[in-house]
Amino acid sequence: MNKWVQTILVAIPMTLFAYNAHAFGETDEGYYAGFMLGPTSNGGSGGSDSGSKTSYASRFLVGYEKNSFLSYEAGLAFYPQATSGSTGCSASNQKQLYLDVVLKGTMPVSETIGIFAKAGVATTIYIPGLNSCQEGTAAKFYPTVSTGGSFGLSEGLFFDISWNRLGVRGDLSYIDLYALGFSYHF
Repeated sequence: MNKWVQTILVAIPMTLFAYNAHAFGETDEGYYAGFMLGPTSNGGSGGSDSGSKTSYASRFLVGYEKNSFLSYEAGLAFYPQATSGSTGCSASNQKQLYLDVVLKGTMPVSETIGIFAKAGVATTIYIPGLNSCQEGTAAKFYPTVSTGGSFGLSEGLFFDISWNRLGVRGDLSYIDLYALGFSYHF
């Protein structure tokens, strides 16, 4: 077969594939905001000093989607089960508010479905009246990871289901959030 014909037969499908991949990634760039809510469990012993083993938590988030595969995200999470009811601060009544920063990697399955993973760090924050106690002034950082799936409902509106783990020190050792969330991409 003629070398020019072979080149054309290979170049046309590759060009079409590259064009579609580029167009999909180009439309995804931009800011987004969302909310997550769901039940939690923790690694505490369940005794009187470890707080409730299950509860509900929420997380507000904002992010920037660089392309179809990479996003930067920050969130503010509220975990009410981290309060043990004791008057002192301990690992079992961590500050109930966590500010986190994560990198999000997404593998698009189709134009409306994607599988994602997140990894980053979280730190406790103290807001009088919302937290059970304040543990000193030194910043403490905790690892956080997540995995889940995202589903496009309409133009810019997405629904996701995810598992999120926040590693903490002491009696709790970790807090898991099994969340349903919504986000709007601007």
